[in-house]
Formats: sequence, C-alpha cells, structure tokens
Amino acid sequence: MAKQWLPLTRRVVFRVVTSFSLIVLGLAAHMIAQTNANFSIYFTFDAFAVATSVITICTLPAMLIIDSLRRGAVTSFIFVELIWLGILWVLWLTSAALSASAISGVDCNVSASLSVPSWFVTGCSEAKVITAFGWLIWFALSGYLVALLVLSITAHNNGSPVWKSSVRDATFQVAPANVDLNGALGTSRETKHQQEQAYPPQTTLPYTPTTYAPTAITTV
Repeated sequence: MAKQWLPLTRRVVFRVVTSFSLIVLGLAAHMIAQTNANFSIYFTFDAFAVATSVITICTLPAMLIIDSLRRGAVTSFIFVELIWLGILWVLWLTSAALSASAISGVDCNVSASLSVPSWFVTGCSEAKVITAFGWLIWFALSGYLVALLVLSITAHNNGSPVWKSSVRDATFQVAPANVDLNGALGTSRETKHQQEQAYPPQTTLPYTPTTYAPTAITTV
C-alpha cells in the first residue's frame, strides 16, 4: 500500500513546497528592495527567507528530475532524502519563527490608518504572508518526513532495509517467509537415524526354561 501512495505524496509535497518557496522568495526580495531603498537596511528574517527559498528551489526540483531520469542515484536514496529534508525542515522552522517574531504585536490595519508610508503597510502585509507560507512549508515537510521515517524504520525492523533505495523502488512490505517442511522433516529423520546408529537398541532374547533330569540316589 505504501508503495502506491508514498511516491505520489512525495511528488505533491515537493511541488507544493517549491511553489510556496517561490512565493516567499518574491515577497522577501521585494521587502528587502523596499527597506534598502528607504533606509539602506534589511530585516534579518527577509534575508533568511530568501536564502532558504533559494536552497529549496534549487534542490527539490533537482531531486525529482534526477529520480525520474536515473534509477539508483545517490540523491534518491531514502537516507539521503531524510537527511536533506531534515536540514530544510530546520531552515524553514527557523525562517517562520524569525518572521513571526518580527511581526508579533504589529497590526497592519492600524498601520494603514496612521500616516505611514504606503510601502510600510505593504511590507507589513507581506511579512505576514511570508510567515504564513513559512509555516505551511514546515508543516508539509513535517508530515512527509514523519511518514517516510516511520515506514523506513518499520521495514528495517521487519528485515527489509530500504535506506539505500529510492521511494518509488522501495519495498515497505515484507514477504511472508517460506518454510520448507520437507527439509525440516528430512533433517529430523536423519538425526534420529544417526542416534540409532550410535546407540543401537538392545535385543531381548527369548527366555527358555532349563529342565534337569532327576538323579538316582543309591544307598549302601
């Protein structure tokens, strides 16, 4: 069952995460351009979001393309995928936390009613969108990572390690073991025969009673 839905889930998650990363990249780059043009500075969470988005956009589509063109590629190994997605998981968690901390307590509607520049109001709304998409990406990676890790550990414990297989080629279900009853019985019979040769059974001879003829007694 996992062999059917897990590869599809992988493609969907990778494409959704890549699309959301493009949105985050565009919004964060626009905020950096605005703050740099007006104050010659930029926010840390914007720079971190840009870097994380670029890394994600450059790697996830490449992993999908390599996996579709070549079987057995190192980048498609499950243990490599778990490590790299774990790194992206940490990066997106940090990015979402930084942006959420930067806009905590800021009400964009109140800022719009005050006499503030329009680019500030736009930047406030963009920061909230960056935060929302950052958390969405993190949740998507979390769900796929947990599913892949649990299935891989289960397969390993059942005697079918899949760490050096790709998701589309991995077998997460273990085939039932075939027991050769004839071989087992043959071994048992052979062992019994060897024991009989080493310790031959004792034969019991039939009992034959002995009769004695009477002896004549002579008196003098």
